[in-house]
Amino acid sequence: MPNILFAAYKVPHPLFADFELRVQTDGNLTPKDAVIRACREIVSDLGTLSREFSKEWELKKITIRGDDMDGFNGNGYM
Repeated sequence: MPNILFAAYKVPHPLFADFELRVQTDGNLTPKDAVIRACREIVSDLGTLSREFSKEWELKKITIRGDDMDGFNGNGYM
């Protein structure tokens, strides 16, 4: 994101579910808005990844079924 100058996080202690987040922007966007935008982009990217993975998984299953129809059991042996 071009408006972000610096971003970092720190976990003070691994046994506590706390973290510290620091975000510095160029002033065109507040740090809070930058984090919200980044979260939305991550959710969108994860949705794309999920759709693409599901599509490839289904294509792989079709390919395996097609191999079975040719007389193979999926291991390359008849």
